[in-house]
Amino acid sequence: MILRKYTHPIVVLEKDGATLLVDPGTFTASAAELIRDADGVLVTHEHPDHADIDLIAAALDSQPELLV
Repeated sequence: MILRKYTHPIVVLEKDGATLLVDPGTFTASAAELIRDADGVLVTHEHPDHADIDLIAAALDSQPELLV
């Protein structure tokens, strides 16, 4: 398993070719790119720094297979 920490609070976990993005919030400029490459998204709680709702909604529209 590979764990990568980005700007507060994003963490990406990779294992066996799958990618889980944790807390894609508004504080990370690369959040849109990271969510595009993710297989799943985990939001720990609904604060803007942990959950960019507009970004997640747009990702779900363009990536119907994305698990949130």
